[in-house]
Amino acid sequence: MEAIHMKEEAFRKLLSNYLKDNSSNEENQLIERFLDNSKKESLRKKNFNSTKKSTIKKDIWQAVRRETNVIVVTPNLAKQYGKYAAAASIILLLGYFLIKPFGVANDLLETNSITLELQDGSIQLLDIATQRNIFNSKGNLIGKQEGNSLIYQSISKGATLMYNTLTIPNGKTFSLTLSDGTLVELNSGSSLTYPTHFIYGKNRQVYIKGEAFLKVAKDSLHPFIVKADNLNIQVLGTEFNVMSHSEDATTEVVLVEGAVSLFSETDDKNLQDKVILTPGYKAVFNKKSRKIEKEEVLTDIYTSWLNGELVFRELPFENMLSRLERHYNVVIDNENKVLSKQKFDASFRNVPIITILENLKKYHNIDYVIEGNKITIK
Repeated sequence: MEAIHMKEEAFRKLLSNYLKDNSSNEENQLIERFLDNSKKESLRKKNFNSTKKSTIKKDIWQAVRRETNVIVVTPNLAKQYGKYAAAASIILLLGYFLIKPFGVANDLLETNSITLELQDGSIQLLDIATQRNIFNSKGNLIGKQEGNSLIYQSISKGATLMYNTLTIPNGKTFSLTLSDGTLVELNSGSSLTYPTHFIYGKNRQVYIKGEAFLKVAKDSLHPFIVKADNLNIQVLGTEFNVMSHSEDATTEVVLVEGAVSLFSETDDKNLQDKVILTPGYKAVFNKKSRKIEKEEVLTDIYTSWLNGELVFRELPFENMLSRLERHYNVVIDNENKVLSKQKFDASFRNVPIITILENLKKYHNIDYVIEGNKITIK
């Protein structure tokens, strides 16, 4: 399962604000997830803001000590020795998260909530049942949320370039309209970093991790560039699907309408030859060799997820399991290594995962065990 991505500096700021009693209620909710289940249950029965932060801090430090041998500075010691001890405690706790990426730390990062990270590193949780205005750190209105979509406003020329990051957890999808009118549909387990407003005279540039479908607004003066790992996808106005998960060896781009040019960037920043993609074709970028190959495909297969459908064509079993994990927000442990490299063709529309497992059992003689959120393939 992919954890929600949080930049190191943003996480450091989150902890720092919390220790200084400067964190927002939404940031408090992220911290609350760090506590054990029994403590979280008791907190839910109270008003979080009315609960003494000193008590919650103590529980957090105790949770850290239970989960790791890293020595941490306690809140009392931080108070005794002032800001230097407090800074040391933040660094040590950050070190704990970097050293131990699972367990309690993962509970904080894997919130299963859609998150919006602002330029200043503050985190907002987006509830798909909510309609609300979105403000930047200066209190200026920059957009609005309408259920499962986020819409940014266009502004006049000369604005300062500021980035937001929208992160979608496993099991959910979300729609984003950028300030230029570009529509981005984000699939589960994905994130997009983008300017709150584009700058006149500069390229429109965004960064993708995971999978997204984009309908890029036409603007001949401002090319639109999607950066996916070391692959750059440049367009003026078009529709295409891009998939670039960190655990995948390749990045795939499928063009539905218009035209795109693709190029990789080497370590010495010299650009290789561009590959032009036309509608109905898929480009596959090998992250290791940095080579780009293309082939003709049925584009509907690669955009079917927009309608809640899962379509697999010549897909290795291990890759199929990764997609099932993201789509259904589960953890799948495959003990059937014989099937790992076999390729599958299948199509499922709005069915529970048990239906897919039963199909695998019937036609491929597998067995499976379900324990909570974990599925073991035997």
